[in-house]
Amino acid sequence: MTKRIAVKIAGSEQEPLDVTIKPGTTASDILDQLNLPGYLLSKSAGSRQFFGEDEVVYPQVTDGDKLYATTPADVGE
Repeated sequence: MTKRIAVKIAGSEQEPLDVTIKPGTTASDILDQLNLPGYLLSKSAGSRQFFGEDEVVYPQVTDGDKLYATTPADVGE
C-alpha cells in the first residue's frame, strides 16, 4: 500500500512537492526522488528533529501528511 505525502522546501515559494512512498521508504529515498541532495526532512517547519538518512519514514507518516525539507545551513533559523 502506498501513501501520498507532500514535501515543502524551506525558504522556497514553490508549492509542496507530491511524493508517493511505499513500505521501507527512507528519508534519503524521498530526497533522492525529489533531487534534493544535502537536505534534511522533518515533520514540522522549524523542527530541530530530523529523519535520519536511512530512517524509514513510511510508518511515521499518514497519507496526506506534509514533511519539510531544509538544508543544514537553515537549521535553527
